[in-house]
Amino acid sequence: GVGGADATYRLGLEAEEAGDLWAASSQFQAAAEAGHTLAMQRLGVLLGEKLGDPMGAMQWLFCAAAAGLADAEVDLGDRLRHNGDLAGAMGLYEKAAAQNDSRAMLRLSAAYLGGMWGASLDLARGHENLRGAAIAEGEGAKEELMSLAEISEERAVAWIQEALAGGSTSPSKGNRSSSSGKS
Repeated sequence: GVGGADATYRLGLEAEEAGDLWAASSQFQAAAEAGHTLAMQRLGVLLGEKLGDPMGAMQWLFCAAAAGLADAEVDLGDRLRHNGDLAGAMGLYEKAAAQNDSRAMLRLSAAYLGGMWGASLDLARGHENLRGAAIAEGEGAKEELMSLAEISEERAVAWIQEALAGGSTSPSKGNRSSSSGKS
């Protein structure tokens, strides 16, 4: 039952922490097959990032995302985005952000404020998502935003300040021109 799957999932976490990735994956798989959504998500991440099985990763992340697990929606969205399915990724980020997932909100803010990943520039949506992420993540939001949107620290700080102030100014302030004209 659920108690057994929970215990198996915890054994997987301990094995992963100890660096025994094969034992972790086998524990996660047993728990995932019993319907444990967190195990599905961890197994998907482990398979995709450490064990070189992108198809297995997609399968388990899809199962966990279909069950509504926000972490899995973001992880699957990232895989879809890297595979070129921008619409699929954005849809998953929206679903996770609706559950107040700060990773999803950061990705949406990068997309809407930077006009990235097939999203149209949308300052209101970008600021709304960034405000939620900045409140949840604190200082970590800046680093993640710099990486996702491929922007400078100065620009990330400006975007976050604008979002926290209610999004009254344009994200084109700061050093937008230096990042959009790479010739």
